[in-house]
Amino acid sequence: MVWDESRGACDPYNKTTCGADKFVDVILADQAASSYVDGIAFHWYADAHTNTSVLDHLQRTYSKQWILYTEACAGLDENKPDLGNWTRAEQYAHDIIDVKF
Repeated sequence: MVWDESRGACDPYNKTTCGADKFVDVILADQAASSYVDGIAFHWYADAHTNTSVLDHLQRTYSKQWILYTEACAGLDENKPDLGNWTRAEQYAHDIIDVKF
């Protein structure tokens, strides 16, 4: 897997280049490097701040690589379950299917 960061995060090697698409484009344009890449990994953090067009671009451009969300978290600030409250479930649903509630 390549990337494994939020879809709008900055390239860890070049802080002026932001967005998974730009980083992944560089890796997958290199024939030798791309031979080691089966998929593109993402974290769910900050998805609300980055348009899904990044995922659309990657899926269209690199259809042979799969896309997998590898990390997610909801309720980090609350530190305990809140039975009967569906806010966290709605946050996960938004991230998974990218709809507005």
